[in-house]
Amino acid sequence: QKMIPGETYLVLEDDVRFGPDFVADLRRTLREAKDIDWDLIYVGRKRGPGADNDVEVMVTESISNVTYSFWTLGYLITGDAAKVLVDEKPLVKILLHDGKIDNF
Repeated sequence: QKMIPGETYLVLEDDVRFGPDFVADLRRTLREAKDIDWDLIYVGRKRGPGADNDVEVMVTESISNVTYSFWTLGYLITGDAAKVLVDEKPLVKILLHDGKIDNF
């Protein structure tokens, strides 16, 4: 199915676990996102090794810029950003990995 420019999409990992306030937090994030220019917003992630000292600057009350992420549980992406990613033909550039991807 095509992603439509101007629309927002929520992408979740198959092993995501929802916290008790997930829906309220997501609604707040979507409200705040209307006031900023963005392409992708993580809704769950683990800061990467070595990123402990990196400063994440708050952009809104609940949205910050991010540094290196080790993994993600989900993200919001705009249709425009998805088109940019797909147009880069990532499957042609993919490196095969013969081993475990998730580290758990």
